[in-house]
Amino acid sequence: MSETPILDEIDKYINQGIDRYHTPGHNGIEKVYKNESFLGSTIFQKDLTEVPGLDDLHSPESVIKKSQELAAEYYGSDFCHYLVNGSSAGIIAMVMATVGPGDRVLIPRNAHKSLYSALILNGAKPVYSQMKLGLHNTLPLNLDIEKLEQIINQEQDLKAIFITNPSYYGVTVDLTRIRSITDRPLLIDEAHGAHFNLATDFPISASEYGADIWVQSTHKTLNSLTQSSILHGKKGRVSKEEIAFMLQLIQTTSPSYLLMASIEMARIYNQKNKPTWRNFLDNKLYPMRATLDSIPGIKLLSKDYTRNQGFQLDPTKITVLLDELKINGYQLSDILRKEYNIQVELAEENQILLLVTPQHTKEQIERLEASFRKISKDYSIKGKKEIKKYKYELPKRPVQKLTPREATFRKGRYLKLSDSIGMVAKEFVIPYPPGIPLLVPGEVITEEVYEFLDYLTKTKVHCQGFSYKDSGMILVTE
Repeated sequence: MSETPILDEIDKYINQGIDRYHTPGHNGIEKVYKNESFLGSTIFQKDLTEVPGLDDLHSPESVIKKSQELAAEYYGSDFCHYLVNGSSAGIIAMVMATVGPGDRVLIPRNAHKSLYSALILNGAKPVYSQMKLGLHNTLPLNLDIEKLEQIINQEQDLKAIFITNPSYYGVTVDLTRIRSITDRPLLIDEAHGAHFNLATDFPISASEYGADIWVQSTHKTLNSLTQSSILHGKKGRVSKEEIAFMLQLIQTTSPSYLLMASIEMARIYNQKNKPTWRNFLDNKLYPMRATLDSIPGIKLLSKDYTRNQGFQLDPTKITVLLDELKINGYQLSDILRKEYNIQVELAEENQILLLVTPQHTKEQIERLEASFRKISKDYSIKGKKEIKKYKYELPKRPVQKLTPREATFRKGRYLKLSDSIGMVAKEFVIPYPPGIPLLVPGEVITEEVYEFLDYLTKTKVHCQGFSYKDSGMILVTE
């Protein structure tokens, strides 16, 4: 047994020379930084703490303050905070700074788990906005704005509105319209949109839409180190001081200067090399998308499709649809890794997702195209297969008897599914696809929900939460 199993597996992954179509956006290439020895032999020398001259992330007065001011100016915010606990910390802080216990906040049902963590921590009550589903109802696109406007008009006591924009698949909603129908604080999870200001081809950033607070994961689509992100804010509807205080509660008291410096270096690199993105789009990404889309059996989520649905699409997110392949997304991901040395970002039943950045070389892209040509020959089918759908549509959203916080801190017990009707869930059940929670802690298990839970156990649909699914048990409150 190895004494360093994590390090050994990291080295193994590197030595295999895998083509990475996943986060982080630097793609394992260190030369994107101004100083190529940034993480070389000096890594331990640069791993420092708050000694005199290096400032304090929780109360910045000198170098960190200046660096954050430069970032705010570049990204178009009035102020910003560096995040060393990922965008998750920023999402928790923004919610806790704008809504309190018992307050009602409008959220998308399929929001990132950190948003639910915020609700559990502060006791706010979720009101759910409706998602628009596409592609056989297996792919959440983004918010249904017509339904959103109805909810905003009906729910007069909403304290804030939380929106994920872009979605994981790069689909964006029209925030300008949302801003025009409400003056409530807009909290935006723009984790996957830190690059939006680098080309006019990309959707418009939250900074230009009238957002009040938003997070950007500079490590996802740019080239800072994993876990480094930025929380941005505009003055007016939110308290800058309250946000700073909440971040002091949430973020580590030992922030990594390597992470903060990588945020800084990513900004400098992309600021100075903006034309690189234009060249990348015209000479790598668009030809790559056209080539893949021309291969029999391989179809991509397209700008035309999302536009017809009322959305925009970030072209760097390549969602490969499997209507005309006789394998599912999990099998395709496995084939790409084992046979072609390619690792994707996400695999689901009916699609896979690849992330492409300027760091990808033409040789890597050519290998990807060649792999899909071979996969097409091996697995494409004539006509369209019957897309795997659920036996049931997702049930009507259950009644929320307790807030997520109340349910989380109640004592719990595991029950057989057949005995759970009428009980209150204490755990999440999130089937994939489509990644929308069937149950959130605090919701009542109805007979319709029970039938769907029973279906999930029998068909072995992938779920987050539902920890004893294979045993037909669910965690409920006492």
